Amino acid sequence: MSILKHMLPLLTLLLMTECSYFGKPVYKASPVVRIFLSEGKEFTILPYKNYLLTVDTRKEVASGDIHVEFSQKGIELNGTLYPVMTMELMPSQYFILDGNAYRGTVRITNTGSSLWVMNVIDIESYLYGVVASEVPAEWNIEALKAQAVAARTYALYDIMLARQSAQAFDVYADTRSQVYNGISAENKFAIAAVELTHGEVIEFEGKIIQAFFHACSGGMTEDCAFVFGNQKSYLSSVASPYAQKVYKNFSWECNIPVKELKAKLGSKLTGNIVTVNVLTRTPSKRIDTIEIADDKGNSIVMKGNDFRLMVGAALMKSTRANIKLENNMLNITGVGYGHGVGMGQWDAYGMAVSGFKYPDILTYFYKGTVISKIW
Repeated sequence: MSILKHMLPLLTLLLMTECSYFGKPVYKASPVVRIFLSEGKEFTILPYKNYLLTVDTRKEVASGDIHVEFSQKGIELNGTLYPVMTMELMPSQYFILDGNAYRGTVRITNTGSSLWVMNVIDIESYLYGVVASEVPAEWNIEALKAQAVAARTYALYDIMLARQSAQAFDVYADTRSQVYNGISAENKFAIAAVELTHGEVIEFEGKIIQAFFHACSGGMTEDCAFVFGNQKSYLSSVASPYAQKVYKNFSWECNIPVKELKAKLGSKLTGNIVTVNVLTRTPSKRIDTIEIADDKGNSIVMKGNDFRLMVGAALMKSTRANIKLENNMLNITGVGYGHGVGMGQWDAYGMAVSGFKYPDILTYFYKGTVISKIW
């Protein structure tokens, strides 16, 4: 079965359900993505010049700044109450929200307790902002192309999950999905990487993969099962020596006062913390389980990833780390940055400057996969 044939039902579904949000055909037939930008009671949206307002079947052209407020009866727009749960604004070129400029359409939804603001846009234009937000513009073009294909694949996988479960949006605009700062982040190199890989995705046995990526592997990526709890053979651990020479923050160290650690644990321990020990490690030498004990004989065992998130993912950059408790301080030293699953972005950059092309980079980190062009 050809790639186009087995992707046709998906593309037809995505295009039929979303192409009505645009005044022109979806860019080169790529599907659209619904990005969750913000939540609150009121927003000010700055459209460029005119915009098309769509409320139910009614459409009208307007101009000027847009002030939107939550109401139990619907959505207030510039002081006028519209008794609807959803409305859309299509600016002539772009709109600005919270200091960032975005292409595409604004969708505002009343959830019953707040307003959600979403950006509806074709996936290729979305990727301009993602690639530029995720990796530096000065990187080797092969690393940028690898990021573009991984990001496109990641988004498309989430789109499929969201539509199957009837979710109101597909992805977040932050690290809960992948970072997207719209036009404000775009640069010509990121745009080139997206254009040069137009429609290309990563597949395993004929299906779109869940293309997790992270900043730096620290020398070895992690098996998906240890982080996300499900085994995917294409997300198995691989050795990666490529980032160490190009990433200046490959090694890191942080210190946490024991009192602060105890506060983070809340009432789980009643006494003073006296030991913090690594019990088990994964095959990639990341912390799998960790035990924390107090002077009253109480102890708790945590998963390494849960401990990292509790401490702070930007502080304890990865679980490929060592821990030492002394002088009422918890000293953590480690390598890498992120959960470790899939492609390491700095690893990809290291491979690119060593002469690897983007298909080789991607198939190295995603075992047994192929790069396919699906639109």
